[in-house]
Amino acid sequence: MHFVNTFTGICKYCVTPKNGLTHAQRMDALYRDRAGDFDATRDRFQPGRKELFEMLPIREGGVWVDLGAGTAANFEFLGDRLSTLAKVYLIEPAASLRAIAYERITRLGWRNAELIDGDALSFDSAIGAADVVTMSYSLAMIVPWLAALEQAERLLRPGGVIGVVEYHASSKHSWLTRRLSIWCHQLWEVFPDPEHLPCLHTRFAVQHFRESAIPTLIPGLQFPYFVFIGTKPLEEQSR
Repeated sequence: MHFVNTFTGICKYCVTPKNGLTHAQRMDALYRDRAGDFDATRDRFQPGRKELFEMLPIREGGVWVDLGAGTAANFEFLGDRLSTLAKVYLIEPAASLRAIAYERITRLGWRNAELIDGDALSFDSAIGAADVVTMSYSLAMIVPWLAALEQAERLLRPGGVIGVVEYHASSKHSWLTRRLSIWCHQLWEVFPDPEHLPCLHTRFAVQHFRESAIPTLIPGLQFPYFVFIGTKPLEEQSR
């Protein structure tokens, strides 16, 4: 039954029209008819989230910004640590996913969580310096992704931590795997870029980094992904 639900969810994902002039419109078109299946399928096809959220340091009274929060399910990985934060900003452009996130926040009583209709580029950075900024399978969905990463960097205080888990085009895998992976993800408005990792390594001091790949139902086809945790330098360096 789990396999059937997963396969059905993926089929909905692939055939859903992704029309829209803005990023928010495209994201909502993508998820509108499958928001209810999102959490059921993402454990299989979006690994590394639990690893990332459990490893990220939490400063009592700190501020956490999640760019592309989806249904906010990732924050369940924090357990009781979530309540020690002063504020959690959950930024999500897709209304269908925000609806599920709102239900989760209300049901679990996350009083310090604020759900925001927006994306990484439109979010008002006047909140002050964040202690943690996360992007869980959202970096590759934002065009231009570099502007989103620069925004994440601006949001962080010096010494603050960024956490990213994302699909990518890895040179460790065969040309066929890379091309098929990129093509399949583009059907879902996901654009893995080989420059994601070099950019992260250049801008942040690496605290944790792991590469892996997701096996698929097609023999020989894998979806490469990475988990990255880094800190913003205490002093800005010219690049």
